[in-house]
Formats: sequence, C-alpha cells, structure tokens
Amino acid sequence: MPDKFKKVSARIPVHLLEKLEEMGISNQTEAIIKGLERLTAEDNEKTKEDSEKTAVLQAKVEELQKQNESLKNELENIRENNEKTREDSEKTVVLQAKVEELKAHNETLKNELENLREDNEKTREDSEKTAVLQAKVEELQAHKETLKKEHEDFKAMHNNYMLQVQTLIQQKAIEAPGAKKPWWKFW
Repeated sequence: MPDKFKKVSARIPVHLLEKLEEMGISNQTEAIIKGLERLTAEDNEKTKEDSEKTAVLQAKVEELQKQNESLKNELENIRENNEKTREDSEKTVVLQAKVEELKAHNETLKNELENLREDNEKTREDSEKTAVLQAKVEELQAHKETLKKEHEDFKAMHNNYMLQVQTLIQQKAIEAPGAKKPWWKFW
C-alpha cells in the first residue's frame, strides 16, 4: 500500500541548506523527512531508555532494600551476641558502616529514580507539544490551500472582466467606421 504524503512548506536557513548539500543531500523533502524521523525515533528511544533505566533502578532499589533488611537482621543478631562476646564488636562496626553506606546508596538510587520519572514526564510533555504543533501545521496547510483557491478564483474573475472589456472595445471599434450621418446632414 503506498504511503500517504502531506505537502509541507518550510523556511530553512541558508547555512543549513549548504550543510545538507555538503553532506550530499540535495533534496529538501528527503532532509525534512529524515529530520522528522530522527526526532520521533529519539523520542521513542529516550522513553524506552528511561523505562529500562527505571526498571533497572527499581530492581536495584528492591535488591538493596532486601540487602538492607538482611544486614539489619544481622546487625541485630550481632548486637545480641555482642553482649555475650566483646570480640564481635569489630564485625558490628563494619556492618554498621555497610548499613550506612547502603542507606546512602539507597537514597542516591531513589533520587535517580525520581529524576528519571521527571525526565519521563518532560518527554511526554514534549510529545504532546509536538502533536499540537503538527496539528497547527496541518491547519496552516489547509488555510494555505484555501488561499490558493481564492487566488485562482480572483484570477478567473479578472480574466472574465478583461474579456468583457475587450469585447466592448471591439464592438465600439466596429460601430465607429460605419456610423450613420445625422438626418440633417443629407448632402
């Protein structure tokens, strides 16, 4: 099934056209299509990447929370055993440091997850703005077509008017050479 195309008019800076020619792209339509495809592909890739990053970070957060829970449990056990033996105090200090480190890392991952969610929301907003702009472009294209039709109508009306004037001029020219003399000029 052939692709449907919509004619678009665009004003492109001369320096961009020169760069396109240097790249070997002389067809402006091809350049615009490639640019729009790249723009939509980047949007889809960014959304996909953000979703993947979010999933990976979510899995890391859950894993770290499990590790955090297990380390908390270990720390509790060590605290109970610490009362019995003083030798385990070094392990407790190390585990407490690990717990603090994991808490800090957990907070960092939560912040990254929040940033990714914000970026994902911005991407959605940009997609919505793109759709609105595309609708405006289509509306302007339709208005342009209407103006073209009106222009053609005005041209046709002007041509008709000129034909009528020309016909009147020709009729006057035909009548002038053979005009009758007034009745009082009989000689």
